[in-house]
Amino acid sequence: MNEPQEDKAGPPLVEAYPVEDKYVDGIGRVEVTGHNVRFVFYTGRPKDGGEYDREIATRVVMPMEQVMPLLTMIVSTPRIFGSLDASQIFKAVSVFGLIH
Repeated sequence: MNEPQEDKAGPPLVEAYPVEDKYVDGIGRVEVTGHNVRFVFYTGRPKDGGEYDREIATRVVMPMEQVMPLLTMIVSTPRIFGSLDASQIFKAVSVFGLIH
């Protein structure tokens, strides 16, 4: 069992069994089903002609009420926030209907 990891949003996280890291190139779509949100992530595979096929790499399903804490955590992480364009953040947040 690994040591607990520091988490600013709550108690320490414990990895009871090894969890595989998955690399993704981007998010392909977001699906809402009832009270759950499914994030579908993809990875790009090169194909002939220099183009890429987007293949589903993994899906993450979480309760709707945890989406805002996730977004808050993302934009409040200085290293991430500093590399984002303010207009991109505004556009992404407006999609969720939080800013008009």
